[in-house]
Amino acid sequence: MFGVLIDGLSAVIALLPYCVREWMFRCSSSFGGRIGILIRYILIRKMAKSCGRNVSIKKHNYIYRIKRLSIGNNVCIHEACYINAVGGLTIGDNVSIGHGSDILTFNHQWSDPSKPIKYNEVVKKSVTIGNDVWIGVGTKIMAGVNIGDRAIIAAGAVVTKDVKSHTIV
Repeated sequence: MFGVLIDGLSAVIALLPYCVREWMFRCSSSFGGRIGILIRYILIRKMAKSCGRNVSIKKHNYIYRIKRLSIGNNVCIHEACYINAVGGLTIGDNVSIGHGSDILTFNHQWSDPSKPIKYNEVVKKSVTIGNDVWIGVGTKIMAGVNIGDRAIIAAGAVVTKDVKSHTIV
């Protein structure tokens, strides 16, 4: 029953210009509970590169460049995460991202000493998170990282290198 309702609302939302959907997504960030999660899910289904079923995006999240984001099935992004998908981000099935976590898909270069670092070139690098991954509270996943299936990223970890499947870091 709910699937038909969600599909119908998603079809209506798809008729709106992307900038309006993006504004609605940002505004819905402060809505809690099931209604807020439903609103964000309906919006992201028509904004992201791809979006699976049963995706829960809790309140107070900031997701930048949703167009470059692919999300699998049964994904939960808990409160207060910063996700920047400018370089491309793929999240597999059955992934839980703990609150206060950050995922970055870009990095500043510092190769031109005649410019302040913040004005040097920005390099985009995609991030891939495999299936059945648990990302603990307050983690930082940096650009270019690939996390294998069934990995656990412990609370507070800063991930700068690839993580093999079935690994705890």
